[in-house]
Amino acid sequence: MFVVGGRRFACNWVLFAAIAAGCGDALSDDSGVVRNGDEQPRLLAPLSGSVSGSRQPVLTFTGAREARVEICHDRACASPLWSLDGAGGQAQPEAPLPAGTVFWRAVARGRISATWQLVIPARESGATPSVTVPDYNGDGLADVAVGQPGPASGVVAVFYGTAAGVSASPDVLMTGGDQFGRAVATVGDVNGDGYVDLAVASGGDPGTVNVYDGGAAGPTLGNALLPGPVTSGFGATMAAAGDVNGDGYGDLVVGGREAAQVFLGSARGMAVTAAFTLTGN
Repeated sequence: MFVVGGRRFACNWVLFAAIAAGCGDALSDDSGVVRNGDEQPRLLAPLSGSVSGSRQPVLTFTGAREARVEICHDRACASPLWSLDGAGGQAQPEAPLPAGTVFWRAVARGRISATWQLVIPARESGATPSVTVPDYNGDGLADVAVGQPGPASGVVAVFYGTAAGVSASPDVLMTGGDQFGRAVATVGDVNGDGYVDLAVASGGDPGTVNVYDGGAAGPTLGNALLPGPVTSGFGATMAAAGDVNGDGYGDLVVGGREAAQVFLGSARGMAVTAAFTLTGN
């Protein structure tokens, strides 16, 4: 109950809080896009972990009419190297960025997006970003994941990249059941948190696929994908699909003997059921 102008009103408190918030801070839906107030920035493209085709990439965001786009040498972004005025949901450097890995984020009215990473090429290619760097702990250095499947159990070993090259011994060991690790794939950033994620297939026919979410501490178990109409070979082949619907989340294609399926990323992680089934000879 609340009082306005001397009158008492019975009201759901959550609804009242939301109405009150509408006068100041913006409200957002599950995708992170603000529906009221248009102030919360969320990055869209190029996807985190991808290789840019340009040294002056167009950096796009949503959820804010205007934002300051900061480009940094590290994920903490405490001292931005470049600060760009973003308008209309995009910003672009006026000069070529140095080759190598950079990190970027959008800031609007004190609200900060997730920090994404992008590899700037030494030369312009003009190509749409399509390659994902397997950096599972987000330190700017590529990592290596190796599957070691077995008849009753299996292991996936993750070796982190260092300034001296790949570490000599595994930094992370993930274990599972029958044929765990028979296929592994870098799937891009499926939940928009700025870290590249990893898919691991296991089992026989149709098999199973688990997505491991990247993070500062390395991959952690995320969602398990359902084979749906694919009854044989599910997970035998997997590959990052880029962002097929342009929502700012990485997607995954999983192959099988009868069909290939496309799974979509979201703020909650990879969807457990396929959005598209592709068939052919």
